[in-house]
Amino acid sequence: MTEHWSIPFRPQEKEIIDRLQAEDDAQRQAGLPVSQRTRNVTRETGAFLWQAVVAHRPAAILEIGSSNGLSTMILASAAARIGGIVLGTELIPERVAQNNRQLASAGLDSVARVIAEDHRESADVHARRWDFIFIDAEKDDYLPHLQAIMPYLTPGAVVLADNVISHDCRVYQDYLRTSPHFSTFTIPLDRGVEYSVYLGEESADG
Repeated sequence: MTEHWSIPFRPQEKEIIDRLQAEDDAQRQAGLPVSQRTRNVTRETGAFLWQAVVAHRPAAILEIGSSNGLSTMILASAAARIGGIVLGTELIPERVAQNNRQLASAGLDSVARVIAEDHRESADVHARRWDFIFIDAEKDDYLPHLQAIMPYLTPGAVVLADNVISHDCRVYQDYLRTSPHFSTFTIPLDRGVEYSVYLGEESADG
């Protein structure tokens, strides 16, 4: 079967990405509870992430909720192509270690790394401005995550949030739709991706 996308992953990247996707498929087919799954992005959402990074060419990408590293690998692959960097955050130490091993195996450890910290308390996160954010964490935390990172966004920064159709993310989405600081749109891709652009501290009418 012909795939619906073409993403030029390097062989060492594709080997890890394919393995992680297969593991996620097996977890879902086995009917494991949410607490025992890695809950990775789908193939289509992963392809969209890669292309969004290459198209927007962000210098600095922050991932909030790296899990076992599938989306981290995809973001890092795209960042390496355009000269950007990726910082992932994940609270489970074993997954942080796995992430960083995988990045090293793929030759991406000079481009990306994952830290075992909440981004809201991280000196590494607060040390710079961010041009691209990917949020894939607990859905009730989406809005607190966004509000905490807003002071560190560059005007024009892209904020993508996964699972906004498959889960109840209305609080997050309502905030974006009523904030003068964002333009936002729900993309009906797989489980839903909220695509938002940060307009800066000034309101839209100035």
